[in-house]
Amino acid sequence: AAAVVKDPSPDVRATAAESLGGFKVAYQQAVTALERAENEDPDKGVRAAAKSALAQSAVLGYKPSASTAASQS
Repeated sequence: AAAVVKDPSPDVRATAAESLGGFKVAYQQAVTALERAENEDPDKGVRAAAKSALAQSAVLGYKPSASTAASQS
């Protein structure tokens, strides 16, 4: 999950986000990293990958945090 927000390469951050979206369980640490990437990453490709991964996590019961839900409205 750390690579989603800490790696200097946008390609690595986007790939990490996509990988986290493929998990069969929505781990809180992963969801938190994805929310941060979706809301704060300077690269639009990373933000899109994080948003997609969070959508996949929603199928597993993930609910957006209050700050994420507020930023999407």
